[in-house]
Amino acid sequence: MENGKIDTSLFLALTLPESLRNKTTSLYTGYNAETRSWELFVKYHGNLGSKKEEIMFELEELTGGYGIVFIREDRITEFSRLEEVDYIEQPKRVWLTLNQGKAEICLNTLQTTAGVIDENTNFGNNVQGLYGEGVLVAIIDSSIDYAHPDFRNGDGSTRILSLWDQTIDSDTLNNEESEFFYQPPEGFTIGTVFTEEMINMALAQTSIQERRRIVPSVDISGHGTHVAGIACGNGRQSNGRYRGVAPLSNILVVKLGDLEGVSFPRTTRMMEGVEYAVRFAEERGMPVAINLSFGNSYGSHSGNDMVASYLDGIATRWKSSICTGTGNDGNTARHAEGILKKREEQEISMAIAVAESSVNVQLWKDYQDSFAVEIISPNNQIIRLDNNENRVIIERFGDCILAINYGTPSPFQLLQEIYMEWIPLETYIPSGIWKFRLIPGEIKAGRYDFWLPSGNYVQSATRFLKPSSNTTLTIPSTTNRFISVGAYNGNNGQIAAFSGRGYTRTNQIKPEIVAPGVDIMSASPNNSYAIRSGTSMAAPFVTGSAALLLEWGIIKGNNPYLYGENLKAHLIRGAEPLLNENVPSERQGWGALCVADSLMT
Repeated sequence: MENGKIDTSLFLALTLPESLRNKTTSLYTGYNAETRSWELFVKYHGNLGSKKEEIMFELEELTGGYGIVFIREDRITEFSRLEEVDYIEQPKRVWLTLNQGKAEICLNTLQTTAGVIDENTNFGNNVQGLYGEGVLVAIIDSSIDYAHPDFRNGDGSTRILSLWDQTIDSDTLNNEESEFFYQPPEGFTIGTVFTEEMINMALAQTSIQERRRIVPSVDISGHGTHVAGIACGNGRQSNGRYRGVAPLSNILVVKLGDLEGVSFPRTTRMMEGVEYAVRFAEERGMPVAINLSFGNSYGSHSGNDMVASYLDGIATRWKSSICTGTGNDGNTARHAEGILKKREEQEISMAIAVAESSVNVQLWKDYQDSFAVEIISPNNQIIRLDNNENRVIIERFGDCILAINYGTPSPFQLLQEIYMEWIPLETYIPSGIWKFRLIPGEIKAGRYDFWLPSGNYVQSATRFLKPSSNTTLTIPSTTNRFISVGAYNGNNGQIAAFSGRGYTRTNQIKPEIVAPGVDIMSASPNNSYAIRSGTSMAAPFVTGSAALLLEWGIIKGNNPYLYGENLKAHLIRGAEPLLNENVPSERQGWGALCVADSLMT
């Protein structure tokens, strides 16, 4: 099988012997073992859909010549050889950027009215009356408690115009007793979209059981409800005390996930969510502020991978602003970096915790650099990888299998990836200190980066012994046209230790801005409120603020082009540096969000 059009981890997954497949999970994201089929992200040109019957695949078309393909494994090689196919990538899991004050963002001067803001209130064409009216706020997350009063109008009706739950199969809802015909959104193949009319009928029911019979979407984790409360909750349940930033905005929600019920969704689900939000806003003629509080560490962190290329494109399609958190890997010790010099070997040590069932490591390097890598086990067994091998290595390493793909640059990526997956022979990988010895050959740039997975994929004790907190921002916050948001503690003005740090590997300034992300009170399921921390909580402060700028510029007619990079520039202009630190910096970008100063004219 040629791998010129297939990304590194997917090529390794397709090469791995059948006997090892059930021993690893990360390599098989997007794979359905029952049907032996894959869901893949593809860049293509021309009329790829015309080949569907010839090769037997399904295609969801996204903006800019990107798509999501559903295909049997035995057809992938043939599919990759199509002239229309430019590149194929495996989806990756994304994780909540959660680490278990509106005054801080200079909002009070823009919203002089206290308490609950009624949807019929008219503040005229002035800066002091900005509440997100006429703007769509899209929350792409873990769903929402749509019955919570903070997302309802004064008459009890919903503020939610659409709720797409990707985890609910519409076929299971359609029967003779159904009041509605349930289906995915037009142009998509999974999940169920619940309209404003459906949600209002559900809210009119007298019992939770009847409500969920009509709209069964539930926010199990409460994460999406909390995020939505910060961005656009109206505080009705708390009489305005815990009001969000844009309380008069309309709301769109996408619950990310898979029909199989997997806890953490794939990048393909995230891209579908963004695509749907932009299409919906464009069809309605509404400017949209989109919030993403998910991320992962897979990739070069350079902002030019295939997912980022798609996201950069969709960010320019309509009058939109897309905000995302930088993740919570700032202090997890899951990144190591260095500069390799000629005739100077370097060694990087990594601890693997006891009872770790799966571990993978990415090593990213400049393609023009030549160096060998020796992997040394706790009992001093050694595997050597010579430079530019461009091949898959599957070798027994004590009580585990080490599967490696020594990759090459792609049409989207200047850098070279060496992907390594530890697969236990029995239940667990041998614990202890593993080492990577880098042996230089011809060195021109010298930089190298190691990343372990984000989130709960590995235990906290699995870590690099001499980590770097820089370039720990998660993907998609490396995306150029996104507004990437770090977190600080509004009580003391300190950057949160967990907040993912920049810059990107190519020294692009990320994050652009920081916002409160520690001990934030916001909406929680069952008509309640809860305190949470994380860059998940920081991002929606900026999303809500973006909605206010969209209202001021587009809805109120002060600047019809105040969206995208223009809006980002305004947010950066208003940012206030923290701790007398020179900006921009890897920790805070240009400083703390101050939306009032962003509208100085």
